[in-house]
Parts: sequence; C-alpha cells; structure tokens
Amino acid sequence: MTQAQDLAALETAMESTAEAFGGTLGYSLHHRGCGEKIAHRRDEAFPTASTIKTAIMGTVMSQVDAGKLHWEDSFPAPPASVSRQEGGYSFFFPPGTPLPLPQWLDLMITMSDNTATMVLREVVGQGNVNAWLAGLGLTQTKLLNGPQKVELGLLPLQQQYGLGMTTPAEMGRLLESIRDGQAASPAACDRMLRLLAHQYWDSAIAAEIPPSVQIAHKTGAIDGHRSDTAYVFAPSGEYVLTVYTKDQHDDRWTHDNEGLAAIRALSRLVWRHYHPQDSWTPPA
Repeated sequence: MTQAQDLAALETAMESTAEAFGGTLGYSLHHRGCGEKIAHRRDEAFPTASTIKTAIMGTVMSQVDAGKLHWEDSFPAPPASVSRQEGGYSFFFPPGTPLPLPQWLDLMITMSDNTATMVLREVVGQGNVNAWLAGLGLTQTKLLNGPQKVELGLLPLQQQYGLGMTTPAEMGRLLESIRDGQAASPAACDRMLRLLAHQYWDSAIAAEIPPSVQIAHKTGAIDGHRSDTAYVFAPSGEYVLTVYTKDQHDDRWTHDNEGLAAIRALSRLVWRHYHPQDSWTPPA
C-alpha cells in the first residue's frame, strides 16, 4: 500500500465514524510532521463549551505581556450566589478569598472551573477576548456569553451556541499559534502549553494515546455536545486533532456517551495510523 493509499484509508475510516454518528460531528487533523491534513465539516460552526477557555487564557497572557495585568495580581472569589450558579471547585472558596492570577488560570484550564472562567472573563473583558481572536485571524471563534453580549450584538449567537462558537479548523489553528509562539510572547505561549498539558478531564482524545506522550489539550461538554482539541507531541511528528459534536441524540453524562466514544474512536484511528508498531492499548 502506498503512502497516499494509506492516508486515504485513514480518511475513509474517519469519515465513516463521522457519518455513523447520531448527530453532527466535525473534525480537523493536521499532522505537522509530514504535512498531511484530513477534515470533515472543518469550517462549520460548533458550540465550544469549555474549549473557548483556551482563548480566555490567551487573552489573559497577552494582557500580562502588555503590562495591563501582572502575574502577581490577585482577584477575589465571587459571592456565593455567583459561584453556586457557575459551579466548579472554587464554589467552595469563601467569598472574597483572594487568589493570584496563575491559580485562577490553573483552575480554569486544568480543572475547567466555571467560576474561575467567569472571574477571568471579567478581568480581561469579553470584547477583548474576541478582539484577541480576531487579531489571530480567527473570525469564527467567539466568546459569546458574558455581560457584554447584548452590547456586542452577540445575544442571538449566544442563544444558539451557548458559551462560545468556533470551527474545528480555527481551534486547530489556535493551538498551532500557541505551539509556534505566535499567540503571545514565547514565555506566555510556553506557560499556556504547560497548562494545557495538565488536564484533569482526559477521557477523550488523550484516552487513546499512551500516557508517556505529552498532549496539550482542552475538552468541552454540554448537553448534546462534546469536544476535545489537542496538540499531540507524537513520536511520528507533532499533530493537531480537534473534534466537535452538536445536536447529539445521546445526552447522557456517562463515559460511554456517543460523543466521547466517537472522539476516542477518531483519536485511536489517528494514533494507530501514524504509530502502527506501537503495542500500547488502553487498559480495560
């Protein structure tokens, strides 16, 4: 089998997974080591759920670069009424508890803490997150939920997509810009990669890749939607895989949710295609 035929087989297998899915599924794969790309609905808009938190992190870091924020700055935990609504580990912090900026970032990215997300969104400004994304050429990726959504004309989109919207291709480009040191200063991009590599929620793309391989990724989940966006430092060469679903028939909050299962299936296909001699398989 030639290399082109081999890639065509991978493309067919991934397409079959997408077509068999109970809902709408889109993905974008870019193996940067060999330049190969495969995509399905790459430019279609999907709800981001928590994957938009990567953009909030990027805006925070760019404001630190610009001196608008400082790494040592502290911000208080919000009132209990707010943290109860938003959820997350910081729900248990007494209102007014000051946390340094790096700890809020760690909570938002590694634990996907929603209260930390709200705190940082207010610190940097919803409109500034979208301006930062636009500055990177990511015009279809937007933070939609926030106190400025009406002022910014985002209410109709927020009602449709929730926290944010993006495309599989754009979120892949965002991860690549962080990896390449173009999303902010080299030091800021390095810090972002380290945070993305410390994920608590790792039952999607990462579940089908050996734990010895570093993966910088961010997951997302809401009713009827699952997503994972990953930069994989693979032995065969670095690759980016972003997967989004919407309008899922299966809205269960279980490990075998069809969306999570489909993301794992795609990750497994990609990993095994580029690493056919690897004997590792996920333990039962």
